[in-house]
Amino acid sequence: MAVKIKQLHQDQGIPLNRIGITFPDIEKYAPLIRQVFHEFQIPFNLSTGFSLQESPLIQAFMQVLRIAARGFSCDDMYQLLLSPFLSAPLVEEADLIRRTAAKYRLTYLTDSWPDLIRGYFKRNKDFPPFDKYYGEKLDSMLEGIADIYTKIKPLSQPLTAAAFHRTYMDTLQGLGLLTWYEQNRDALNIQEQEKEYRAFNRFVKLLDQVVWILKYMHQETPVSPADIYRNVSMVIQNATYNLREWSDYGVQIMPRLEILSLDMETLFVGGMVEGEFPRLFTRDIFFNDNERSEMGLNASEDLLSQDRFLFFQLLSAHAGQMVFSYPAFDTEKQLLPSTFIHALQRAMPGLEIMPPQAEKEYLNENSLLEYLGLAMQTGIQTEEEGLYRSWLTKKNIPRALRWQTGIRSRYERADYSRFTRHEGNLSLSETAKKILEDRFTSRTHSITALESYAFCPMQYFLQRVLRLDAEEELEPSLSSLERGNAVHQVLYEFYDQLNADERKKPWMFADRLNHIAENVFAGLPYTDITWSIEREKYFGYDTSPGLWQVFLETEKQTISQSGFLPSQFEVSFGSFRNGTEKANAPLVIPTENGNVSIVGKIDRIDLTPDGRFVVIDYKTGSSAENIKISHIVEGFSLQLPVYIAAAGKLLKHDLGKAVPAAGIYYRVQDSHHCIQIPVFVDKEVGTELESAKDAVLPNPKLVENEVELTLADLVAKSLDYIVLYDSQIRQGRFQHSRFPDQDKCTKYCDFARICRKNTGKLLAITE
Repeated sequence: MAVKIKQLHQDQGIPLNRIGITFPDIEKYAPLIRQVFHEFQIPFNLSTGFSLQESPLIQAFMQVLRIAARGFSCDDMYQLLLSPFLSAPLVEEADLIRRTAAKYRLTYLTDSWPDLIRGYFKRNKDFPPFDKYYGEKLDSMLEGIADIYTKIKPLSQPLTAAAFHRTYMDTLQGLGLLTWYEQNRDALNIQEQEKEYRAFNRFVKLLDQVVWILKYMHQETPVSPADIYRNVSMVIQNATYNLREWSDYGVQIMPRLEILSLDMETLFVGGMVEGEFPRLFTRDIFFNDNERSEMGLNASEDLLSQDRFLFFQLLSAHAGQMVFSYPAFDTEKQLLPSTFIHALQRAMPGLEIMPPQAEKEYLNENSLLEYLGLAMQTGIQTEEEGLYRSWLTKKNIPRALRWQTGIRSRYERADYSRFTRHEGNLSLSETAKKILEDRFTSRTHSITALESYAFCPMQYFLQRVLRLDAEEELEPSLSSLERGNAVHQVLYEFYDQLNADERKKPWMFADRLNHIAENVFAGLPYTDITWSIEREKYFGYDTSPGLWQVFLETEKQTISQSGFLPSQFEVSFGSFRNGTEKANAPLVIPTENGNVSIVGKIDRIDLTPDGRFVVIDYKTGSSAENIKISHIVEGFSLQLPVYIAAAGKLLKHDLGKAVPAAGIYYRVQDSHHCIQIPVFVDKEVGTELESAKDAVLPNPKLVENEVELTLADLVAKSLDYIVLYDSQIRQGRFQHSRFPDQDKCTKYCDFARICRKNTGKLLAITE
């Protein structure tokens, strides 16, 4: 239809305002009209409305009412502060609200909220992630938030209809929402500004109607903020607004009856599909047509008669020529042309049937580049090259360069033999390599960061190099991070307070463990009923033990069986311990090109009197069950082997001897999941630890160069992986994950929506 209109206008000189279009259901086709005519740059005058609730300005207006009605929810305030229609958008302040609310579970703002945040900052000097940045600007940011809060606060109490109207308009004025057109005008083009003007005028008229209804229903009785918000929302939800209509501008697109009042040179009737025009009628299974007629209901023949009448009216329209069209497909579903078209063909045998337009006929400034890009697969024809050259004016050169870059990127991505710079291979850029060399000049890494790189270098790049963070969710209960921190703190303080003799039988000190846990959990910002249920997992109740009781029972069993005694806790290397005490030196891995340093913290080291030791890492989730020795061999689980290497050096320095025996994940999730899981055990050292057969080293299932791997080999292999990853990071190799089809990649990655990985290519290269 758009192509035919351009032909009529350009070839026959028919003015656009003398071309009309109508549809049986114009609302259904309105979005498609706007999209296609915008792409083809055809001016049009569409006589149908926009949804008022989708206007960004009206959304800001409604957000003010929503905040007042819902008690100043942090999430609602966050959304309002991001609005560009405020006199001064508070993006940094919105970020502060989001992060503090997520960290400290501040669900709602109150009068004392600024003082509360200042208190958090004083007690938590390491407030993440921009403690210094926030600290310098904290007062001014809190003042900005408090100002918004104060201006909306009067709307949070019951008001009479007249008082509400007056207060609401004052609030919008104070926030700058009524004078939005005076600031940030460059953010909206002329068409967008007109849309917001029209939406604003429509909103004001509807608001007056709502206030009148409230006055009529409630007289001088105050109405709650929730009821006011509900009534305004109800009206806004179904309201539409129209842009100014220009009868002498652009193609005229109107409903069927309106279009009949115009004198057109060409009239298009679209949507001529069976089931739409004439309408589809489902036969009544209870009454026949005669019975429906007697009851005053439409019969199938009545609907058909009505549509026939409308069709005859269209045929009598004041138009020099008429064009009937219908879509051939709805996605993959083939559509049938209206029976009216067949009837018209029978009545007028000489009726011109316009064939589908050739694909190149659809080309315009917006679609030309896409068409040429697809045509490259079969070869660009001379005519197509001419179209491109005629389009390539001086103003289009920047766009053409971006297009060429995109084409080159797509073809490079299709090369399954290598990764491109658009797939994370920054080693192709000398500038990027120099930046990364300078960034990682110290060559110091944490184990967590390297494990992230091992699984997905692209995720490492986004998170650790670009410092991108997923927006934190406002969780009403204990988050996994808080749960882990609390359990780690409880167990550390418990063993730190026991002396050497008491650690031989820690199960004898259950009261001390519970007391420590009570103090730690009392510091968490929760008091509601869900928190009481959460606590039961740890402290238990009359008929069921909690995690702490089961933990001590597990300790009794393993200590008695294996002989390994809890000895050292939160052993740091290359970082600070407990925030103040200087930690041990980092684990240094010498290479031909310098040293690579690893920093970390071992949750716990258990020892025997003869110098054998095991390293233990607490896990408060289910991941402990999923990590196998094969993951270590493949290089994306590094933690326990590195702990073995670091602990061995520290213990030899302190005790003069150290023989590694095992690496253990200790699952301390709840009373049903409290168990030690040895990931690898050195059978040559001799332990009584229960483990899976595959975890025992050496074993015939883990062989390299026809030799079974030992624990020393496993540790050395992990250190080699670390050196490799350090080299690849500094070289700029940040391709996507080797495991693109695993849940960790497809379901639980924060960056899945921007990843753009080529799963087929990744799997093919991995194989």
